[in-house]
Amino acid sequence: MGDSSTKIATTAFVAASIPPLAQCRLVYSSSAQIVLEPCNGNQINLDGTSYTIPSSGITLANTGLTAATLYYVYAYDNAGTLALQASTTGHSVNTTTGLPQMTGTAATVLVGWVYMGPGTPGTFVDTAASRTVVSYFNRRNRELIGANTASGITNTSYAEVTSAARVQFISTGDDAVTLGLAGYIGGATNQNSYVGIGIDGATTNPFPAEFIYFSVTSASIAPVGGSVSTTLAEQWHYATVIGKVQTSGTTSMECCLCGFIRG
Repeated sequence: MGDSSTKIATTAFVAASIPPLAQCRLVYSSSAQIVLEPCNGNQINLDGTSYTIPSSGITLANTGLTAATLYYVYAYDNAGTLALQASTTGHSVNTTTGLPQMTGTAATVLVGWVYMGPGTPGTFVDTAASRTVVSYFNRRNRELIGANTASGITNTSYAEVTSAARVQFISTGDDAVTLGLAGYIGGATNQNSYVGIGIDGATTNPFPAEFIYFSVTSASIAPVGGSVSTTLAEQWHYATVIGKVQTSGTTSMECCLCGFIRG
């Protein structure tokens, strides 16, 4: 005797009638290529039409892309074949699917962002110090780890300790970015030493707050540690270690940036 439950029939009908919107993730493949891979399925919806992402993914080469430029990466229908394009044109909401599309081009969907590294053409980069290939769909935590400063400073106004300690990343604009400092500082006798995080070149208001250490002797040091999460604008950013001394002398520090983004 069959099951006449309308609940089972209705659930099955609804599941079959609502197409998946974006079962994919944009990932780094090499300095010359990124890939849109299937993730938790293999379907993507462009303006109401579903397409199948091949198991090998859809690739985009760095041909024609310029270094130090932020690009939005879109999936689109190229004469019946799903393809990717990188564009500096921003996105808006598609009225059919509710997904982000290239502004002015309905049959596209935003799948991620890239910020191009050095070279001609620019290169794709994805390391712990440079998270500049970021997926819009199926985001996961991506760690950020910068180089150790291992420096001494004498400046009395906040300044970058060393550019080698920078981390760079793309913020999605809706997921929080977590940034922190870890290490130690030490200073001249009876002097305050200051260290913090500067974002996008800012040196007046350390993020999230400044760490201050008063040195009783020139040989004394103190640990530095702390982190905070905040939402930054949807764009490329960089963070760096900034520091200063109170009035004179040398502050030594070994600090590195750490944290994570979603993408």
